[in-house]
Amino acid sequence: MQPDIQLLKLLDRSAEHDSNKPFHDPQPRRTPHWWEDAACRTEDADLFFPNIGTARGQARKVEQRAKTVCARCPVRVNCLEAALAADEPYGVWGGYSARERRRWFGQRQLDQHGEDN
Repeated sequence: MQPDIQLLKLLDRSAEHDSNKPFHDPQPRRTPHWWEDAACRTEDADLFFPNIGTARGQARKVEQRAKTVCARCPVRVNCLEAALAADEPYGVWGGYSARERRRWFGQRQLDQHGEDN
């Protein structure tokens, strides 16, 4: 899955406010304010974090179901920003798996901070 161009534009706009921390919560242990509107809030967490022992084919199906929930989420950008800021290594956040976040946004994060090669 390639990154959504509109989503990238929104992320770029939000990063202009604080490029070092795209997601800033003054009390990081508190649930972020956007969570109240998250489409996944009432879903089973296993949908977004498949068990490690799950067969690859089954895990992909579960991941697709999670991404379907993300696609209709009004706070998808906030969720993705939070995962990128925390370098979240697991789960589907903002419609992207950990593998996709590393692939599509890992280099982008380095570029924003001037650490590219």
